[in-house]
Amino acid sequence: MDLTRTGDPEMADGPLGARQHARLAAAIATAVGGWLGANAWFPGHGQRVAGAAVRRFLRVYGSRPAADNAGGSRFNACAWLFVLTRLIAPRLIIESGTHRGQSAWLFRQAAPDARILTFDITHQALSHRQPGIDYRLGDWSDADLPPVDADTSLGFFDDHVDQARRVREAWARGLRWLVFDDNLPAHLLFVTGRPPAPTISMLFDPSLRDGERLAWTRRGRPRSIDVDQEAWAEARRLIAHWSVLPDLAPATGCRPQTGLTVVRLADRPR
Repeated sequence: MDLTRTGDPEMADGPLGARQHARLAAAIATAVGGWLGANAWFPGHGQRVAGAAVRRFLRVYGSRPAADNAGGSRFNACAWLFVLTRLIAPRLIIESGTHRGQSAWLFRQAAPDARILTFDITHQALSHRQPGIDYRLGDWSDADLPPVDADTSLGFFDDHVDQARRVREAWARGLRWLVFDDNLPAHLLFVTGRPPAPTISMLFDPSLRDGERLAWTRRGRPRSIDVDQEAWAEARRLIAHWSVLPDLAPATGCRPQTGLTVVRLADRPR
């Protein structure tokens, strides 16, 4: 792949030649490998699969449908989504937040045989429909779904909806592997127009006192949310493990991610 021909503003300049591309792939793989080593999510084969996934991602990224996916997943987030999909190897992928359609396209590249359903309340921004993907209008929580197997299903939430709510819904519908975008800590809620608060990080922030009002401004407009530890406790109990994915910006030179986070929910009692 020639990154200089992708049309991505983040990659208007890029490495030339096979050896330079190999160095970029190695830098990304090292960052991914460090996370895998610190989190026992994918024992045994994880490092090998991740390295191959990074190289595959760099080959397919240049053919993506949205040259500039502003407002959606961009280079660093796409790299993580591709790698995680290859590691989890889901047979069912449910996405909430279709936007232009780039992440749904990316999931198809990473999981060619998976069934993919993507949901949004509007398709106004949707510019690419990938054959074989089910594009649906409306919220995922009240939609009919195919059978969900906990170990081979993946949910991706980039929809600016309360992440505690999405955790409860995902657990109730049988999902266990989840990825969230915009998992912002309490002091950074101002960086996006509609923060999905409470976020995963907020659920586990011991400094947040029950009843505390978190207030901020976004483009001059005041916003706020009240901490409700009792209401948040249910979602907290459903989360077995979670990890904010390391920012790939130091390896790629692209803009930082905004809290991309992988979550493993608790198993249902047998």
